Amino acid sequence: MPMSARRARRNPAPQALTVLPSNIRAIETAYQFTDGTVRFAAVFGPSGWGKSTLLAHTAQKFEARPECRLIHSSALDWLAAGGSAGEADVLILDDVQDACKTLRHRQRFRQAIERRVRLRRPTLLGFSQHRPDRVSRELLSPRRFWSTVSINEPSVDDRVRIILQLAGEEGLCIHPSIAQVAAIRLCGNGRSIRGALKRLRFAKADWSREEDLIPACGVLLPHLGGPDGWDLRDVLFEAVGDTLSQQGLDCPKLRDRVFCWMAMNEMGLPEDEIAAFMKSAPSRVYRQAASAKRSMESSNQAEIATACKSAAMARLQLV
Repeated sequence: MPMSARRARRNPAPQALTVLPSNIRAIETAYQFTDGTVRFAAVFGPSGWGKSTLLAHTAQKFEARPECRLIHSSALDWLAAGGSAGEADVLILDDVQDACKTLRHRQRFRQAIERRVRLRRPTLLGFSQHRPDRVSRELLSPRRFWSTVSINEPSVDDRVRIILQLAGEEGLCIHPSIAQVAAIRLCGNGRSIRGALKRLRFAKADWSREEDLIPACGVLLPHLGGPDGWDLRDVLFEAVGDTLSQQGLDCPKLRDRVFCWMAMNEMGLPEDEIAAFMKSAPSRVYRQAASAKRSMESSNQAEIATACKSAAMARLQLV
């Protein structure tokens, strides 16, 4: 069944697009495609870092032109609907790599795109891959007609900007230190970041104070990590141990009690998460935390907890 131009894809309004060094060339190419300076363009980029959002923004520009017959779709859906080269004035296809997995699809797709080039019909393609490979270069034929750009994975500074923008979209107010830790230690791509921020938002909306860093990291624990085996609980455990040692209280049992209390009360971690780290039972973790709490209330050890918290925050800001 042919795909109806202008009604090929009815997406919700695209998310905001952050201009970054990693995507500025792709954004410039999209603008050139919109104003007709570039007729044939291909955008490459890893999944989850704004390629589809950029294509959606570009499609939105053409949707505002009543005389323009637009098709904005995935490449596979377009092929399944017939893949007519001349049906649309403007063709915007995402996830083109999925249309390259079988020889039959690849040949059909290439023939249709080559025909659009001959007809000089504007075509914008998106590939969820870091850079062109042999197969994609064969599709973009003749190559002299095509502008190819890549969206790179953002740097840490770019990720901070993305996190702060997405936080605003989610109704969150977060301290820059939280954004910095998340930019370095949040695993995954832009969609993963949004999921982590939704988790923060579910807990509360205002994380704007510097002292919110430790509890925010506790909420984000399932999302934090890295290939080096970094663990948030290690940061707190080492901060507690070093602080007690500096105060002449180099006692493993006291260290464990204070750690369990802080992990539960400052980070908000459940007993089973702490127990897994301590290689202990949740009931024992609860008793240790309760013992530490009684000590804090009946002596000057509250100052020790404050010192441990400060040390943990300082370590987190150096990740």
